[in-house]
Amino acid sequence: MFSNIKKGKDKAKSDNATKAAEEASEADFSKPKHYLDDALKQQGLDKVPEKLKQKWEQGDYNYEVRVHPGDPKYTDAKTIYRVSRKAKPVQGKQGSGVEYMDKNGKWWHQSELREFNGDGTLNPLFNQDAAKNTHIPTD
Repeated sequence: MFSNIKKGKDKAKSDNATKAAEEASEADFSKPKHYLDDALKQQGLDKVPEKLKQKWEQGDYNYEVRVHPGDPKYTDAKTIYRVSRKAKPVQGKQGSGVEYMDKNGKWWHQSELREFNGDGTLNPLFNQDAAKNTHIPTD
């Protein structure tokens, strides 16, 4: 009879420890390298491969880390990674689009990272420095 009470207390302690660990890990995610390391860990990898795609949910966002060859338009690096997030949908509200993290930990909306609009016209919101800084070298 008392073993059930003890298990309940242990479960509460475990839940609190899990919550604390999640809060601590969220606090640590201020730099893109933390996201890359987490993606590698989720895939059981010790080093960065030439290509990788890892998605997960955390808090109010869906995250994605991609590793792929660098685009000479944005970087000289052979291999780069990008960290993106998208807010989870909220019933009755329009989505907010995708954001990308730069090498300094700042989030940029996708509308600021595209040089041209869908119709081929120049995008007045385009920020070339942000576009370059969201293509982060792996080395």
